Amino acid sequence: MDCASEDANIDQRVSYIVKLFNNDLHIVARKNIKTIYDLAGKKIMSERNLGYFSVRTIFDRLNIAADVDFKTDDAGGLQKFLNGDADAWIVSAGKVAPIIRNIKNDEGKLHFVSVPYEKSLADIYLPSALTAAEYPNLVAPGEEVDTVAASTLLMVYNWPPGTERYNRVAKFVDALFTKIEQFREPSRHPKWRDTQLSATVAGWRRFKAADDWLARHGAVPLAASSDERQSFERFLSETPVAANGNIDREQLYRQFLEWRRAHHLGR
Repeated sequence: MDCASEDANIDQRVSYIVKLFNNDLHIVARKNIKTIYDLAGKKIMSERNLGYFSVRTIFDRLNIAADVDFKTDDAGGLQKFLNGDADAWIVSAGKVAPIIRNIKNDEGKLHFVSVPYEKSLADIYLPSALTAAEYPNLVAPGEEVDTVAASTLLMVYNWPPGTERYNRVAKFVDALFTKIEQFREPSRHPKWRDTQLSATVAGWRRFKAADDWLARHGAVPLAASSDERQSFERFLSETPVAANGNIDREQLYRQFLEWRRAHHLGR
């Protein structure tokens, strides 16, 4: 079976345990680069893992052709950019990423490049923003820079119930879910506070042991409030992705709710 055939039914072979957090796209460049579209034809450094795949996907969907070098790690790519060997450095990471917050920008020549939330990105990415509170070295006080974020999921093979491997995963689920509050303590990474055990993921099935745990503990899928719906309508009226009426509003709304909850929980 070829890879294309396997990908076609991957949602039948794997399921998710929990949506952990969102990874935000960070694009650092000199101030002559204003938006992601200004990177067309430019040299870009990107780490070889999540950053590269985000760049490839987003640039393809926005029809941006650039020279992307992904053969170094985070630190190596950043140093090459700072040395003048590239026009931008891109990484996909949870906020607040220490390697980015620690970039020295005393002369103010560097900043984050904005990424508009276009219709072509809406089925995968969530709208997000990078703020001065999170990155005072790269964002002016009181301002924020638009970007996009991707959900990070904890996935597992669909082991049949009753099998040894299913039972092992079930024990892991019980340990993780039972102790989730410990991961949200101040000593842990703040992204753990974004994790909502009952958050659903459109288009994917939750692993049965995780569904069973939630049912036993009375957890229900997160519901939308009227305030959230009003915020979404305002978001649509102010966002380029809504300019084209040919859009799946309900799918975008579900993504918006995930982003909104994670955004507030991370404060």
